[in-house]
Amino acid sequence: MRGPRDTYESVATWDATVRSCLKRLCTVLFAGLVISIGVSPAIQYGARAGESAHRKDANRYGSQAEREQILDALFTKLRDTKDGFIAQTIIQQIWLTWHQSGRRDIDDLLSRAKINASEGEFEAALKKLDRLIQSAPDFAEAWNGRATVYFQMGRYKESLADIAETLKREPRHFGALAGQGRIYLRQENYQAALGALNEALRHNPFMSEGESLIPVIRKKLGIRDL
Repeated sequence: MRGPRDTYESVATWDATVRSCLKRLCTVLFAGLVISIGVSPAIQYGARAGESAHRKDANRYGSQAEREQILDALFTKLRDTKDGFIAQTIIQQIWLTWHQSGRRDIDDLLSRAKINASEGEFEAALKKLDRLIQSAPDFAEAWNGRATVYFQMGRYKESLADIAETLKREPRHFGALAGQGRIYLRQENYQAALGALNEALRHNPFMSEGESLIPVIRKKLGIRDL
């Protein structure tokens, strides 16, 4: 969960057309990035475009263990870089990797749910996300997707519950943490909001919330910058 304009994930960004374009762009960029990070040749091969077309129930990132290894490398690179352009490329690849379940049917259902949400069809999105969670309960992005829809509907209690489930499966999920912070801010729980947003920034120091929200919360808590 993440994003400006009171939505912690910009759902429209992940519609089928944009997501396809991002995949093509990030595949090219990531091919060089994984080499500089030091990802194993087997995982580099798994990141090549087109492999998923030859494997019905696998994606270009291979197994869950391989995707976790890729994420570990990407988060290390994000922590170490000072270059904003490189950071955005890494962040896009993290999101793309999070959206890979290892099953094409699950990935397609997630994509359709996000399209529903982007068009304001929240009940249709929820039905798909409920099915996703039943079919793939360990898939963090299914929980995050439903948390996003609940947030958009103003159902903050349910959204926070799904954020907690997301973070159990991916504690580094800066989108979910940012969403948690935004909900706490709306509930005027400023200390909790600050904690969630600081944790999000710890994993992704390039998040806009660092400039847009944290100073506001610190002021409300009476915290002065030295």
